[in-house]
Amino acid sequence: MAELPYALMSHCGGTSGFPEQYEPVVRKHFQIVYLEEFLNNKTVFASKIKAILLWWHRPTVNKELLKLLPNLKVIGSSGAGVDHLDLQLIASYGIKVTNTPHVGNDATADMGMALMLASAKNIMEGKVVDQDALVEALENRTIKAAALDVTDPEPLPRNHPLLTMKNVILTPHIGNASDKTRRKVAEKLATNASDIIKGLPIIDIVTAP
Repeated sequence: MAELPYALMSHCGGTSGFPEQYEPVVRKHFQIVYLEEFLNNKTVFASKIKAILLWWHRPTVNKELLKLLPNLKVIGSSGAGVDHLDLQLIASYGIKVTNTPHVGNDATADMGMALMLASAKNIMEGKVVDQDALVEALENRTIKAAALDVTDPEPLPRNHPLLTMKNVILTPHIGNASDKTRRKVAEKLATNASDIIKGLPIIDIVTAP
């Protein structure tokens, strides 16, 4: 049986790491190397890593990291948004990018229903709402209330007016945070990257504008 390719991930556990309970999902396709282990053993792992798997934007992908990974084939990003990636830089290295759109649609719709008692709501990925205009509309009551699961930036600065408005409901980008959805995201993240390495066609390819 052929050796599984290596994938670089940020870290396991904690509030921002890859959930330990989903590790078996990824390990069906990859040998996981976490960032700290990689940085401490670059000569061992640098040439082996074929994929970087980002769990909610981590680890940070920049030129310094890309230069260290001569055989990198694909960067898989969990979720739909890719604003955190320099797509043109990545493309210049001949590396493909995949994401996991649509996986969280049902859970996000459930969150939307939960926030329906607000007259404006933002549960979409990315910069959909003009927040400055929204603040003005809320202040002059053009819009009675707003419910936001996504903001720009995340988290909002502590002095942002949305944080103190009594007619605003804010949730911390948890629209697709159910265990079922996160497991599906992990599965899609791993299978997309694995299929790219195998030369198989996939639909979730992200290209530079």
